[in-house]
Amino acid sequence: MRGRVLLADPHDQMRAFVRSLFEKEGWEVVAEAADGQEAVEKSQSYNPDLVVLELTMPVKSGVDAAAEIRKIRPATKLLMFAIDDSAAVRDEVLRAGIDGYVPKSAASAELLSEAERIFRGHRSDG
Repeated sequence: MRGRVLLADPHDQMRAFVRSLFEKEGWEVVAEAADGQEAVEKSQSYNPDLVVLELTMPVKSGVDAAAEIRKIRPATKLLMFAIDDSAAVRDEVLRAGIDGYVPKSAASAELLSEAERIFRGHRSDG
């Protein structure tokens, strides 16, 4: 097993797709969340090693949820997954202290590669 993952995305189909990717590579998906607040609560309950967050979630944005998760679980790695691939969004995400960023347009292999990289303690540099 590579690590314990929490997936946070408002779309059921996207969570199911990402879950299958991670599980196929030996990660344990311990929980899923449909909004940012639920991601924060489940991070506290399930103690994941990695949280994959959608940037634009209801109730609490991915960036806001990540900030709260960082406070309650400082060792948890955070990976933002978003439709917007602009430099401004990447910069905002990395300035917020999130460990990595992958656009949803990226290949599945890129998402898994970035997850593995930050799980091993490396951060994206933009």
